[in-house]
Amino acid sequence: MSPRPSRQSSEPFYVVPADTAVDKIIAPPPAPGSAQYEADLQTLLDLQRTRSNAEIKDAQADAQLTVFRFADVLGPEFRAEKLPITTKFLRQIGTDVGRAAGLGKESFHRPRPYVSNPQIMPIIEKPGGDSYPSGHAAYGYVNGILLAMMVPEKAPELFARAVRYGRNRNVAGVHYPSDVEAGRTVASIVVALALRNPQFVTDLAESKAELRGVLGLK
Repeated sequence: MSPRPSRQSSEPFYVVPADTAVDKIIAPPPAPGSAQYEADLQTLLDLQRTRSNAEIKDAQADAQLTVFRFADVLGPEFRAEKLPITTKFLRQIGTDVGRAAGLGKESFHRPRPYVSNPQIMPIIEKPGGDSYPSGHAAYGYVNGILLAMMVPEKAPELFARAVRYGRNRNVAGVHYPSDVEAGRTVASIVVALALRNPQFVTDLAESKAELRGVLGLK
């Protein structure tokens, strides 16, 4: 396989951020004082009151932005040193989805929950930047979608893990539920657009072959 040309990290890999038009495709966040906003806030307060020690530890661990949190579904062989092609591919699409989510943040400028309401007490280091959509959730969902495409035998578990990865942003107190749901929408948009890119389709196929080989799947 011939080496691919390198590109600057500032350039998109598979999806041009402007093509996602996140600020025009997803709905704006709930307005402060609206019924949906109050429901968003109440969910966080309820989670803060009821979260168990196990949920706290899981949310703290999921604060790490890495696809290898999905190893609890795919097993111990799912690690970077065994999967150079897959790791690079998922890093690249993860960068693209992060840029897409960033466009939404820049457009909507929704403050983090703990900025708007002092009752919210995060259990992880407070991230900077705006809240909507959740880039962290978008990253988790884009990986869940792509891993399910590569290992369809475990699709239900992988999608469930992506949901948990997103929900843990609520458990941690750093995103509203609507931020996480918007992150899922962004991930779906990015994958749909990327599938139109022949290079993405090629890279996905190569990653699938590598991953399935490492996992011992036919």
